[in-house]
Amino acid sequence: MPNMSISARNAQLDALASKFNSGTLECRTGTQPASAEDAATGTLLATITLATTAFPAASGGVLTMNATASSGTVSGSGTITWGRFKESGGATICDVSIGLVGAECIATKVDVVTDDDVDISTYTHELPEA
Repeated sequence: MPNMSISARNAQLDALASKFNSGTLECRTGTQPASAEDAATGTLLATITLATTAFPAASGGVLTMNATASSGTVSGSGTITWGRFKESGGATICDVSIGLVGAECIATKVDVVTDDDVDISTYTHELPEA
């Protein structure tokens, strides 16, 4: 695999970032599928609508979600364990783990009940150098 410069990684990430704009994050229970190409599993507990500009420009080979892009209302009760990002047209972008610590998306709470608010406080997407 080639070693890529930061500017090349940033350009690739900026192209990817546009797919998230005005998209959604489905917050689900259960085990995350092995591939984002697989059917979603678990119960859909909340759908978060992302901001028109979900990410600012990449920096240092990393995208960091805008804070304004990250809250929704819970429609069921359970424990959120993973999520599926989708484009505004509904096409899947990627699947991520969701947790309080040590997950790809950090949430303010994962044990939720109907009508709770769910917030994703942090999500970064990194493109490694090699």
